[in-house]
Formats: sequence, structure tokens, C-alpha cells
Amino acid sequence: MGGTPKELRETHSLGPKTREWMVSSRQVPGFGATHTRIAGFSEARAGYEFVRFSPAFSVILITERGEGRALVDGAWQRFPAGYAYVTAPRALNAYHIAPGSRWRLHWVIYEESARLPTVEPGSKPRLIPVDGTGFRLAVEGLCDENAGKADPGVMKYWAALVDRMVWRILESEMEEPRLNQLWLAVREDVAGAWDLRRMARRVGM
Repeated sequence: MGGTPKELRETHSLGPKTREWMVSSRQVPGFGATHTRIAGFSEARAGYEFVRFSPAFSVILITERGEGRALVDGAWQRFPAGYAYVTAPRALNAYHIAPGSRWRLHWVIYEESARLPTVEPGSKPRLIPVDGTGFRLAVEGLCDENAGKADPGVMKYWAALVDRMVWRILESEMEEPRLNQLWLAVREDVAGAWDLRRMARRVGM
């Protein structure tokens, strides 16, 4: 998986054919209560690349389909569907689209003041297995409302739901990680013969 990155420099590049849908704190009253700066989703294409050396915010990104690359422990790692890249304020993070891929991802950016669980300022970025369905639907619902009636009351509830889905993802890290990986494996092979013996072998018990 991955390899050693080349010399990095601060980069904020969408690429000429990438499309994005997003809402900011200026548009969503509810973002103030959760210290959210911006949320959205991207249909990334060639040229999509970000490198941040010491950002004053945290970012949580989740791949829906396609694949990216994320910098973890000094090396590029695969960032496929079913994974989240969790980055903290004041810490180097970097990610880009995988060569030849069409990458669809959902993301949210929080102010440093948000104090999210397991995301202490300066902590290293990481990739974690997740079920991102709830987060994806909440982000898309918020963006859809913003592009339509943009009812402040409705957007407040969507914003709260986005935040709750993020907390659920981060809180799952404090649970038994082997069980999280097991449920992801079961969901990918629902028709499989998942008896107790097989599940125990899967988690190394």
C-alpha cells in the first residue's frame, strides 16, 4: 500500500474537471453551534490534491466510491470506499485522487475550537474503517436544501445531523476496533456463512 511521498508543499488543487457541492457557516445558522466551517461532497477528477502543513481546522473525509491516496505515518496509503481520513488541527495532512480513478467523497471541516473526540490538535492523521452512509445522506441532504428552498430551520436540523454522524464515527474508534472491522467484512459479504467460528477467526480470537 502506498509508498514514500515526494517532497511536499502546501497545495490546494481541485483539478479542472472536479465538481463540488458545499455549504459554509455563512449559509447555515446551525454551524455556529457545532463549530463547523464547511461541509460538502466532491466528484473528484485528475488534479485533485491537497497538502496542508499546519491547518487551523480538522477535516473528516469519507470515500463513497473510487479511490484516493492519503498520507499516514509518512507514507501514501490507499483510501478506498468504506474508509474515513481523520485529520487534526496543527498537523500535516495530505490526500489526492488515485491515478485513473473517479473519486466521490464527502467531507466536513471543523474549526479547531470544535474539540472533536479523538481529534486532538497536533495528532497524526489516520484512516479508519467506517459505515459512512448516514454521514453521506446528511451532507447531501444539507447541500440539497441549500440549493433549493434554503429554509434556515430545516438547514439547522441537517447541520445538527451532519455533526451527530461525525461524532458517531469518531466515537466508534473508542470501541473494540476488531469488532468494527468484522461488521464491515460481514456487510461486504452478507451472503457468506458467518458462523461464530468464522467470526472469531476473523477477529483473531
